[in-house]
Amino acid sequence: MKIDRKGLGIRFFVPILALTLIITLGLLILAHKITGHIQEDYRRFTIQAAAGNVTTILEMAAADLTTAKLTGNPFVVEAKKKNVLEAIKLSWSRSKQEGIVTTTDGTVLFSTLGPGPTRSIRERRVHGIFSLDIDDLHVLCISNFFPLWGWEVTTIAERSISSHADREVAFLFPGMAAALLLLAAGLYIIFQRNLRRPVATMISNVSTGHDIPATGITEFDRIGHAVNEAFWRERDRTEELEVELGERMRAESMLRESENHTTLILNSIAEGIYGVDLQGNCTFCNPAALRLFGYERAEEIVGKKIHPLIHHTLPDGTHYHSEDCKVYSSYREGKGAHVVDEVFWRSDGTSFPAEYWAQPIMRNGAPIGAVTVFADISERLRVVESLRVNEAHYRSLFDNMLEGFAHCRMLFENNQPLDFIYLDVNSAFEKLTGLKNVVGKKVSEVIPGIRETDPGLFEVYGRVALNGKPERFEVYIEAMSSWFAISVYSPEREHFVAVFDIITERKQMEDALKRSENLLQTIIDTEPDCVKMIDAQGNLIMMNRAGLDMIEVASLDEVKGKNVCPLVASDYRQAFMDLTARVFEGQSGTLMFEMVGIKGTHVWLETRAVPFRDEKKDIVALLGITRDITERRKLEEQLRQSQKMESIGTLAGGVAHDFNNILATISGYGHLTLMKMKPDDPHWSNIQQVLEAADRAAHLTQDLLLF
Repeated sequence: MKIDRKGLGIRFFVPILALTLIITLGLLILAHKITGHIQEDYRRFTIQAAAGNVTTILEMAAADLTTAKLTGNPFVVEAKKKNVLEAIKLSWSRSKQEGIVTTTDGTVLFSTLGPGPTRSIRERRVHGIFSLDIDDLHVLCISNFFPLWGWEVTTIAERSISSHADREVAFLFPGMAAALLLLAAGLYIIFQRNLRRPVATMISNVSTGHDIPATGITEFDRIGHAVNEAFWRERDRTEELEVELGERMRAESMLRESENHTTLILNSIAEGIYGVDLQGNCTFCNPAALRLFGYERAEEIVGKKIHPLIHHTLPDGTHYHSEDCKVYSSYREGKGAHVVDEVFWRSDGTSFPAEYWAQPIMRNGAPIGAVTVFADISERLRVVESLRVNEAHYRSLFDNMLEGFAHCRMLFENNQPLDFIYLDVNSAFEKLTGLKNVVGKKVSEVIPGIRETDPGLFEVYGRVALNGKPERFEVYIEAMSSWFAISVYSPEREHFVAVFDIITERKQMEDALKRSENLLQTIIDTEPDCVKMIDAQGNLIMMNRAGLDMIEVASLDEVKGKNVCPLVASDYRQAFMDLTARVFEGQSGTLMFEMVGIKGTHVWLETRAVPFRDEKKDIVALLGITRDITERRKLEEQLRQSQKMESIGTLAGGVAHDFNNILATISGYGHLTLMKMKPDDPHWSNIQQVLEAADRAAHLTQDLLLF
């Protein structure tokens, strides 16, 4: 078959076919280049993100150590290094990257590669981003230096030189050849109609960042799929970066919050805190330190040498050289110091005793300064001195008190007191009881048989040791043949303290006094006369049985404390009150008066009143002995009546005798006159009447003489 070289097919198809072939080859090359650039850019992006993660991990570790001021603590730093290595390893694993961590001297701390690649990368490493070809691997590396620990951290992304994308591009050539043969006739139309739209769509979607849709062309769909996968990975990584950025921002926020919290704590703490650098300059101080030092602003002290300002003189007035200062020694020697016997000086020249703790601030194992925490212990020293004086005072009281003192621990069995142990006793305990060396011993050892002879004592001690309520009691302890007055209280559960005195002599005196009082009371109660005591107002204090019968009451309680003046007859009441007043002036007196009993009976009384004095010789009452003289008064009245009648009789006898003489004269002369008169004499009857009257008078006189 003859081919027309000038035919339309040759002129048109061959150039189009050649052009198509060239364009196809160009597209393949372009796709290869684009894919390579995209993959390279993605590799750079992912390795930079991975390196950024590592940098973030290292910076946060440094910030944590610096914020907590633990950079000088080797144990904490080593633990932190291990945590950081694990975090870096986890970050590389998540991002599907490789990496190497070495020290400045080349020591490999950690590597995800084999020894050969690790050594090759370590020897050819430069700072920053670089790429290397190692055997059949092309690696992209980013190297960062972490000065805090002297680490060189290299993040690695590897790729084979004959990558999968290259194989896919190479696979297109046989297909293109077959496509050229099959589609030669319609290549122009296909190119015109079907190439522009997919390419335009791809470019548009790539420009706008959208996914590339399927075009129906395998090569373009593969390229679109590869680009889409790149975009997807980029979006996923972008989301991861956003999450990481959010986490980092939260971490920074937490760090700021922690710094603010730390600042708030420093500003709120009552103790003073200040820091110094290696030159002795103050680097910071909290408000409490400014207040204690007498400064108003931090600028007055920060940045200045602090020793000459606040620590220049010892308590005895001698100069305190900075070379001897424990604060400076803490960072020079790298160890802390605790001092309680020095003073700090205020800005006004006064000083205060201080207790302070100085600790070195370490960085990379080397001191960079010191921090000092201090407190004004003036009040504490005053309290300690006061406690010392009080302790000495109470110890003196304890050793010199006359009462016995015993601190004991009660031993129980089924909540029943079984025994007790002496924990402490004073010297008076030994003097009063005669018991020595009892501390640490059981009472059953010191006084055998006491629990059987005196169970009540154990009952009281056990009750107080359990319920904590103090008790006071007097008891006769059979085992010691003595009376004790005991006050017991509990300082803590199952413990008791007994303060006691031996009162055997007092008890004997009380018994004697009681017997004497009983005898005296018996005498008073059996006394037939009234024995009473009243106060200055006339209120009854005491009265015996005889007196109560006189005023017609059954018991003293009915009238005790009541005024007795209303019982005295009104005619004698003022005299009774006057006598009471004279007695309270120190005089004595006697009074007879009439009294009206509670039931209205009138009796005559005679009382003898004297002052009753207390131990201070003060008059506290009127003591009166009162006798019922009613019968005596009746007898005296009868005697007076008898004496009156006797006087009247004597008088009447004398009068009668004299009157009888007169009557005799009248009767004699009347009879003589009547003898001389005649019966018919008109005066006869008159004389006769005179004689009859004289006879009657004579009889009356005779009666008087008989009386």
